[in-house]
Amino acid sequence: MNREKMSTNKSSIGRILITGVNGFCGKHLSSYLSQENPEIEIFGIDKNEKSDSFPDIKFTKSDITDYESIKTIIAQIQPDTVFHLAGTFDYGDLVSLYKINVIGTENVMKAIGSLSKNVRLILASSAAVYGAVLPKENPIDEGKRVSPVSHYGISKLAMEMTGKMHGQKNENLKITIARTFNLIGQGLSPLLFPGKLAKQIFEVSRMEGEKAIRVGNIQTIRDFIDINDAAKAFSLLAMHGKENDIYNIGSGEGRKIKELIDLFINAVDPSIEVIVDRNLYKEIDPEKSIADISKIKSHTEWEPQTTLEESVLDIIKLQSIS
Repeated sequence: MNREKMSTNKSSIGRILITGVNGFCGKHLSSYLSQENPEIEIFGIDKNEKSDSFPDIKFTKSDITDYESIKTIIAQIQPDTVFHLAGTFDYGDLVSLYKINVIGTENVMKAIGSLSKNVRLILASSAAVYGAVLPKENPIDEGKRVSPVSHYGISKLAMEMTGKMHGQKNENLKITIARTFNLIGQGLSPLLFPGKLAKQIFEVSRMEGEKAIRVGNIQTIRDFIDINDAAKAFSLLAMHGKENDIYNIGSGEGRKIKELIDLFINAVDPSIEVIVDRNLYKEIDPEKSIADISKIKSHTEWEPQTTLEESVLDIIKLQSIS
């Protein structure tokens, strides 16, 4: 891929706002955008204090569940492009899950819709909206019927529908939805499986005596996409993605969970034993989930460039110095 085709263009993307800028996706996207085009104005909103990782971003601490605050901030920023990345996947607090993912999105949409200018909006959704997928339905294209089987998936589908509703009501909103598959990379939350796995393996590796980890079904196949590749995909969708359309962001390749576990263990401590515990199996766990990425490749010329092996090594490097 010609790197010039992967870069952003200041005139076409304009002034940028990233919600959830302190999060896993927000940090990597802001880093990518600022490196590709240092002159682009990037604003960030997050409910947590500003991270030291991106000192050049114009940051405002704010909670998307507070409409008046978000409305005031967005009116002051007057963004041309918004990447709505703020959200949560914490199943432990369903009230917060729906409040942040759905009501928070409603607030952001209303605030942007009140501006007297056109705004390009990228909504970060998830492959969780597809729900239980049969092996024969792979690779999964964007036209597959959505049928989420988790509260997280339901909340992300509601987020998408909220975005579409406001896009239909407000002509100034130019919305594109990005459904990411299994993200992986430096800084991934331990609440998600690859992050939890890495944390567990590093902790066990430092123990004395016999070392072992317990895991669930290791034969399921998933599509892992590196966060750096996903960041490039988001930026390209902001320029070339079609309005009111949906795009999968994945590697387009399936890897067994066992392969991911083996990559981590072999790189950290090959003496660690893997114990498969059926009590850890998920009630609903599709045998295979692989993205069809032909649409985003066709519309933006984006290509995933990072292998799973490289993603694992990146995580290990960070863990080793932390």
